[in-house]
Amino acid sequence: QVLKRVSKEMKLTVLLFSGHLEPEIRIADRMAILIEGQFQAMGTPAEVRRSGHPWLREIAAAEQALGKD
Repeated sequence: QVLKRVSKEMKLTVLLFSGHLEPEIRIADRMAILIEGQFQAMGTPAEVRRSGHPWLREIAAAEQALGKD
């Protein structure tokens, strides 16, 4: 929440690179999923989640199984 608040207050663009899905969905206004050098999904977190890309389903299922959802 701090990162989101500060970026809005200071009108900054923040680029966050991660192998996790859920924390980014909570933080991002817009996001892109890059796999093997190709953009697989771009848009709001809701749009990206709805894209149905197999990698996104795998990551979401793994994070949920580990209790990170």
